[in-house]
Amino acid sequence: MSSLERFVATRWNSSHDMLERYLEQQAAVFSALTDKSVKKNIKDIVTLSDDDVKLAEDVVQAQTSRDETEEQSEIASSSSDCPPPAKRAPMAELFGDIFPIEQASSSSKSLSEVVDEEVQCYRAVQSLSVDSNPLVWWKDNQNQFPHLAKMAKSYLGIPATSVPSERVFSTAGDIVTAQRASLSPDNVDMMVFLKKNFQLP
Repeated sequence: MSSLERFVATRWNSSHDMLERYLEQQAAVFSALTDKSVKKNIKDIVTLSDDDVKLAEDVVQAQTSRDETEEQSEIASSSSDCPPPAKRAPMAELFGDIFPIEQASSSSKSLSEVVDEEVQCYRAVQSLSVDSNPLVWWKDNQNQFPHLAKMAKSYLGIPATSVPSERVFSTAGDIVTAQRASLSPDNVDMMVFLKKNFQLP
């Protein structure tokens, strides 16, 4: 006797496998549940109704026939000289029939052209008042200016701690010691800059 399969949300086809195994082992499951050591009263046994079993059989049959159809179409497409169909993005697969998908034309704009247009549109927008919050404005307009919004997030985010600046001073203190006190300020600046920005592979 094979063991029953369990439904696992992260396992592909686990609900189909669970139903299929239950239908295979339905008689064994019922006889095990009616065993005297398991239940004292047959009314206490909870099993699937006839309608539930019929529904499970229909689901398993539909999934099996769908899998067979997909296998046959894959075999037919691999044997023909036609190129395979273009893969669709997951969102296009789900909502492609509901929302029309714009086909990318051959004359689509490059990234630099898109960003240039975005900058021109941004310059045409009216300036913010002095008492308004620029972070809220960028949050509200991030869909209109997606590339500039990313840049604004990195430049407008102010650290809420003094730790980064204290680390720079600590680095400068490590470089300028009693033995290296004759370093010029320009050399110290360059060494601190290299220490903080140059990363070896």
